Amino acid sequence: MNIKCFNCSSEINEAQPICPNCFVVQKKRFTREKVIDFLEATYPTKLIHKPKFESIQKPLKQRSHGDWLVFGIATFGIGYYYYLLMTLKDLSDHWFYPHGPYENTTKVDMFISTLLVIVTYFIGAPFIQYMRYEKLRRHLQKSPDREERKFPLKGKNIALWYLFLNVLFVGAFSLLIIGLLSALLGFVFENPSTLIMSIFFAGAGIVFILMIFVGVLVLMFERRWQSTYNSHIQWHQKNLG
Repeated sequence: MNIKCFNCSSEINEAQPICPNCFVVQKKRFTREKVIDFLEATYPTKLIHKPKFESIQKPLKQRSHGDWLVFGIATFGIGYYYYLLMTLKDLSDHWFYPHGPYENTTKVDMFISTLLVIVTYFIGAPFIQYMRYEKLRRHLQKSPDREERKFPLKGKNIALWYLFLNVLFVGAFSLLIIGLLSALLGFVFENPSTLIMSIFFAGAGIVFILMIFVGVLVLMFERRWQSTYNSHIQWHQKNLG
């Protein structure tokens, strides 16, 4: 049955508390509660079912630092730099999990990072490491699970350690080459200097031992970084269920 709207005189269904033409509430025939019920039934504002978030990415791998270390040694360091690039990609892929607007992004430009590693090899490692450590650390500082774990080393600190490691490597290699050249020149000119050779070889040995010590420290920092990242990924996957 139709009735006339008291405001515009248009014909409307008697069950409609709001005129579809002038949008005036038929307050003489409907109470406030009935109008609200009509609006809620027609244009619901409450979610009946909260949709479950499903990541568009496959579950991220939790990498083993020890396995990649062995692979890196077996490939004379090449495999380890590949591992560094893979962890950068992990950071970028991790951003596809749900995050709040206040959290710092972990997305990385993989093209620039790969180009940097290919062109500079170990010389560019401090920049790669700075990016890895600083991205994860800044992200965890505002992450909901920040109180559950220890943060990795600061980006500038790991970059300095890696830079120091590179300097030691170049120093040990240089001293060894100079020692071999001095020995070769001594035999060519039939005037070998045992003292000079001993100084260079001893210096190379000392620097090499120091390099191993620093390398072990760096590996400890790396292991902690991977452990922290794996733990954070586990937290994400747990909260997706």
